[in-house]
Amino acid sequence: MLLSPREDEGVSWMRVLENILDVVDPLKLESATGGEWRAAIGRCMALVQGDTAGTQVVSFLSRESV
Repeated sequence: MLLSPREDEGVSWMRVLENILDVVDPLKLESATGGEWRAAIGRCMALVQGDTAGTQVVSFLSRESV
């Protein structure tokens, strides 16, 4: 569960968030949520970063998507 991820789940959760961002239509989400979807993704990322080893998450974010 994202509210209390284990340390070794950080990269997996970031990949889930990346996949969500890859498949969504930002214009539809923007109009449907009034921009709240960006805040929700940001909250999820903050939870993952706060509960995992920072270097693991940063190294994942800094590499190119394959």
